[in-house]
Amino acid sequence: MKPSDSFDGIVEKLNIDNAAAGTLSGTCFAVKDLFDVAGYTAGAGNPQWQHTHAQAQRNAVAIDLLLQAGARLVAKTCTDELAYSLDGVNIHYGTPVNPQAPNRIPGGSSSGSASVVAKGLVDFALGTDTSGSIRVPAAYCGLYSMRPTEGAISTHGVAPLAPSYDTVGWLAKTPELLSRCGEVLLAQPAAVDKAPNFQGPLLFLHNAFEIAHQDVAPYLVQASEALKKYYPRCQSASLSEHSALTQWSDAYRILQAAEVWQTLGRWINDSKPHFAPEIEQRFVFASTVSSSQVNQALFVRAQAIAAIDRLLADGAVLCLPTTWNIAPLLSAAPDARDYNRSQNFKLTCIATLFGAPQVTVPIPGPDGLRIGLSFIAGKGQDVQLLKLAHQTHDFLSRLERSGVPKFV
Repeated sequence: MKPSDSFDGIVEKLNIDNAAAGTLSGTCFAVKDLFDVAGYTAGAGNPQWQHTHAQAQRNAVAIDLLLQAGARLVAKTCTDELAYSLDGVNIHYGTPVNPQAPNRIPGGSSSGSASVVAKGLVDFALGTDTSGSIRVPAAYCGLYSMRPTEGAISTHGVAPLAPSYDTVGWLAKTPELLSRCGEVLLAQPAAVDKAPNFQGPLLFLHNAFEIAHQDVAPYLVQASEALKKYYPRCQSASLSEHSALTQWSDAYRILQAAEVWQTLGRWINDSKPHFAPEIEQRFVFASTVSSSQVNQALFVRAQAIAAIDRLLADGAVLCLPTTWNIAPLLSAAPDARDYNRSQNFKLTCIATLFGAPQVTVPIPGPDGLRIGLSFIAGKGQDVQLLKLAHQTHDFLSRLERSGVPKFV
């Protein structure tokens, strides 16, 4: 397939349902091209992967759950090559359009899924999130998203990247659809409506807000100050070491790379696929990670988990920016996108290392764009986070309509 300048993110159109009536009747969805769809071959963003793999005999577990709830599957969507990127740029298929900012990247690796939801082609979409691949495109495209608790949703039938960190996530334009989809995937019918309103404590992680670029910082701060007047128990929180998020993200980069090579190294050596230069560099790096590097990174991860566990005690929820900046321009150089990725890792590594759920809520940003504000809860608190997304959406929407406070 020749890359297109107006690529809508769809790599294959489908029309699959099981005629069931359920929670999601009347909705349609798309899936990232890492998910098995019976009778089709997943492409994983690279033609050689599709060429060397067989057709799926059955659907991925997550797809069957949605079909059984009455949703209709209409498309497979583009992913960054083997999901090893946060950009949304694919040299083989193209860059899915970012509907809220067509001159900017959509974010990856669930780029196609974010694009089709933001464009209104589907009601919601499935993706995967290992290092931020649901969260980043949600923030860049102005969407709601959910990365669930590690292991809460089966990854059976999904091409792996780094299995210890891989999760099935989803994106939607509204918190209502985000919740309906979540209730099905988490097998908790009507759970969000029944959940009590969040009362706190809500902790605004100072280390994370410090990372935010000056373009988005005022909007994040103003939304945060508004939330502090709405939720009864709010406070600022800081990690004991100022450089903790840098240390954590560096450790995660090592741990992810080691798993990536263990998972995909043999296929890469045998198949010799053609990758974009920046993707190839990541795989080369992954092949060089030593056991001593992994051991040191595991030590840092243990420290990170202990610190996050303390913060999330007593039902607390962390509030932080989803990404450090608005989406980079399509014309951004590879080294600029790599820097962008490393900055975002400092934010996304928190939930990833801990295996915690994280929900993204779009808020007003610069130049009429929506940016992402995130909430992280303790493991298993997925429904509570979906409820929190509803509450936050309702409150901030009322403020926007009233013009008080006026966002920057």
